[in-house]
Amino acid sequence: MDEIDFTRLLSYSERVVKEKAVETLRPVSDELSKTIKEEKIISAIKGLRGVGKSSLLIDILKRSEKGIYINAEFLLKQGYDLYDTLVYAYNQGFITFGIDEIHVIKEWPKDIKLFYDESRAKIILTGSSAIDLAVKSSDLARRIHISELRPLSFREYIYFKTKILLRKRTMKEIVEERFEATKEIAPFIGFYPEFVNHYGLPAAFFEGKEIYPGIIERVVFHDLLSLKSIDSGYIDSAFKLLRFIASSKPGETSYNSVANSIGRSVKFTIELMRLLLVSGLLTIVPPHGSGHKSIRGENKVMLPLSFRNALGDYFGVPIERGALREDFFIHHVKNVQYLREIGRRVPDYYTDGYVFEIGGRTKGASQIKGLKSSFVAKESLSVAPDEIPLYLFGLLY
Repeated sequence: MDEIDFTRLLSYSERVVKEKAVETLRPVSDELSKTIKEEKIISAIKGLRGVGKSSLLIDILKRSEKGIYINAEFLLKQGYDLYDTLVYAYNQGFITFGIDEIHVIKEWPKDIKLFYDESRAKIILTGSSAIDLAVKSSDLARRIHISELRPLSFREYIYFKTKILLRKRTMKEIVEERFEATKEIAPFIGFYPEFVNHYGLPAAFFEGKEIYPGIIERVVFHDLLSLKSIDSGYIDSAFKLLRFIASSKPGETSYNSVANSIGRSVKFTIELMRLLLVSGLLTIVPPHGSGHKSIRGENKVMLPLSFRNALGDYFGVPIERGALREDFFIHHVKNVQYLREIGRRVPDYYTDGYVFEIGGRTKGASQIKGLKSSFVAKESLSVAPDEIPLYLFGLLY
């Protein structure tokens, strides 16, 4: 890199910083920002496009000493070498480096490791979940801490709409203090339909719900390439797969059913789903339990919140509205597993010792009858002994 190249880079970077800087960070982003500032090793932020990684990175850089924003996609397009760029900027006096969309550069862990070992500079990276895979297969693992920035929570959405930040709740508090929590969230459930349908991503809230087609196309056309060499066949199959899942009921998307729908082998389908999972366009829920009655092996395939509705609009197909309730639940609840047994109907999900059946206002409790610590999570404000308002799970983060 020479002076002319660096001038072009810095000019572009400062223009992006000015355009993408935000006045108010998400509550989750604000918490993560404080953690990253205290880390003594390389920091990485992974997450789906549109969750606010760039905004968080820029906010950290603006509050850091001699920070520079570097967009990896810009480096790739201009043909600039990552390591040479970092060394040149360091020699110019920059000591804090924020590198956006790092996953698009092949072999990036080698350059980052070499530069970090030489400079011990403060480095913050952002990228898709592919960061995990790249780090685990490199010598960088001991030098980096990876955090995930998740999509917008219902609690955060309420905050951006009203400036009222409801108290964050644990799963235990949601179960045991649901009467009090329900009274707190009750004035705001009118925001639930618009949040579920359109605003699961921060980018959609700030830039408009029209951003989804662009995100879907960028993931399929660009992000998949950073994971594997793909051809037009992969791209066409990816769109067919997303269309099928968006219009299917949860639990109806086995590897065989998807493979038949897109006209591909099961082996190909599993690999394509893995790529879409790493890119963030799919959410996988593993099965729970063991023994001859349980079905273990096939995962339940879900979509990030609001993407089901967006994909329905994108492809012009009807979506399963009941699936949106499950998307909302999975969106907020970590470490969840789905329940399924041969020969009888069982509740939907297991997490933290609790069993939940997800349903609408008229959903009965037959599927949880006789089960300890089990509840129907309903689209209502009912707090009967075996019922929990679905909205409360939106307070988990």
